Amino acid sequence: GAIIHYTASNLTDRPITPSDMYLLDSGGQYLDATTDVTRTMHYGTPTDYQIECYTRVLMGAIDLAMLVWPEGLYGREIDMAARAPLWAVGLEYRHGTGHGIG
Repeated sequence: GAIIHYTASNLTDRPITPSDMYLLDSGGQYLDATTDVTRTMHYGTPTDYQIECYTRVLMGAIDLAMLVWPEGLYGREIDMAARAPLWAVGLEYRHGTGHGIG
């Protein structure tokens, strides 16, 4: 799986191959704001499992974008809307919602 907030080292470095998914987690801090972007890429032909995982994360992102909730809720209180398509098939992602989707 992806290493979130990865720091390069000789122990974890590996080449990007046509059979792997590549998760890019990048961003920056500026005087008035912080930006964060996560993108998932594949440089070959993804497997059926990779396609299902990516699709279920996308389904969760769409569900979350369509959600209407009462004012004052925190992200952790609506997190389940993004995870539900993964949970339906026993999958999970190990990061906060809104950060590991892309």
